Amino acid sequence: TLDLIGLTDSRLGITLCSAPFPFGVFLAYIFFTTVVPREILESARLDGLSEWGVFLRLALRMSWPLWSLLIFFSFIVLWNSYQLPLMLLNSPEFFPLPVGLGLGLSTGNALVGVLLIVPAIFVFIGSQRSLARGIFGGSVKG
Repeated sequence: TLDLIGLTDSRLGITLCSAPFPFGVFLAYIFFTTVVPREILESARLDGLSEWGVFLRLALRMSWPLWSLLIFFSFIVLWNSYQLPLMLLNSPEFFPLPVGLGLGLSTGNALVGVLLIVPAIFVFIGSQRSLARGIFGGSVKG
């Protein structure tokens, strides 16, 4: 069906097929129903804040660990994707690095393997503080 609408062998086609990430929806539902205190949200509603105001001013600000975790997992999953680009792309110039490395399209496979790891390490280091805050945030009572 992607071939009929011209999305095979294109960056737009691979982007549209990679976009649905249901893990984020499940994790956000669990986070908002268990971690975010309902009492704070109800008191904001009683103070006259609309539902959008409660969501934008309170819930989103309390959920920074959730968003950093989702960004981290989404990046790792999409950065290491192999099967979907291999099925949807035909031209080697559109192949992501894991597919090109798996097919042996480059001569320096060890160097490409190291280069594949470096961005994931930087994303992990950048999101480490938010991830740790989300993990240890509920463990200490103040």
